[in-house]
Amino acid sequence: MDVNLTGKVGKGLNSSPADLIKIQSLLAAVGVYKMPNPLVAMPAPSQAPVKCPDDVVDAITTFQEFWGHSDGQVWPGGTTLHRLNKVAHPLHLHAITRKTGQTGIKNGGYQIQFSGELPPEGYSLLLHVDVMPPPVALGQPLSDDDQACCLDLTDRAKHHRSDLMDAEKLKALLKIFDEQELWAVRALAVLVVEREGKVVSLSNAQGIDCPIQPYSGKLKDHLDDAKLGEVDAPPLLYTGDADGGGGGAIAYIPAIDGKYYFYYKDGFEIKNTRRGFDCTTFIGAVLDIEGNSGAMGSNGTHFASYLVQQGIACACDLDQATEEELQDFFEEHDKGSYFGWSGSHTVIIKDAVVYEFNIGNSGNPAGFQQTDVADRTFKGSWSLRKLTPSL
Repeated sequence: MDVNLTGKVGKGLNSSPADLIKIQSLLAAVGVYKMPNPLVAMPAPSQAPVKCPDDVVDAITTFQEFWGHSDGQVWPGGTTLHRLNKVAHPLHLHAITRKTGQTGIKNGGYQIQFSGELPPEGYSLLLHVDVMPPPVALGQPLSDDDQACCLDLTDRAKHHRSDLMDAEKLKALLKIFDEQELWAVRALAVLVVEREGKVVSLSNAQGIDCPIQPYSGKLKDHLDDAKLGEVDAPPLLYTGDADGGGGGAIAYIPAIDGKYYFYYKDGFEIKNTRRGFDCTTFIGAVLDIEGNSGAMGSNGTHFASYLVQQGIACACDLDQATEEELQDFFEEHDKGSYFGWSGSHTVIIKDAVVYEFNIGNSGNPAGFQQTDVADRTFKGSWSLRKLTPSL
């Protein structure tokens, strides 16, 4: 509830002791004043007005200077009282959502905004993210462990309070997720207002869906490893539709601090069942092709045309070939890297070994598969394009 005054308080003024205590309490609540101990006694009804103490005047002046003007006084219904009441209330953190698609991640990954009053100067705004809000008393500093869970949003709060995240803030937030091992966790986020290193207020908590663990390194460097170079990570799965019609998670390119994050239409993937690829998004990740390039949204012929247009692949003398023709081709060309497709299914062939993400069959589980060309069954007709980058 907002504080109201019966008269003015501040520099050169005699004020009601009750009004003075109200202002002292407000100034303490916004972090610019320390209440005397013991508190000023509540006045008797007949008690005369008292002069405003110098330390209260200094605190009023300090608070006013955050907006660039000060007179050391607080008036009933005035701007300073209005601001004190607003800042004394904790900020309200709105529901946090994921920004959609490749563009959404490029623009910060999450929609984070708040309502409430934050002075333009003199305060820091932090986003604390962990499994629990910080256990801290107002007026006390955050612990070192809780500081490690905080993203500094002070600069964004001045001009972008309706969208606190951008690409640089996302990098810092993802680092927190990594260091706190929050992959695939629905964590809790709280806005922390600080002044001179001490907590002034904590907002309400909101859930934030942390991404699944990203892939670190370059896929193309680990094609010969059944686990694609990963050790301490959830498995990479086939994430496409059951009929092989697409829908697989996409690797966000370019990598963020050397890590490839998985996403789809709704933004970052947040469930480990969506950690992996379908046949086309796997090749997109290997070849560093952005998800919004349009290359992976149709069939193998469309993908091949994109690769040729971008100079990533060139034509070779094999189109609509049978299984026998394909195997004969690789008996003669057992070195080199190729993009191959039949209908909507796509593969990479390197040195006569097929690498693919597949829905699986009786002989192979769903997910990443490595098979020598001579040992793989090629149903239907197949076409090839020679890849110009070395794998």
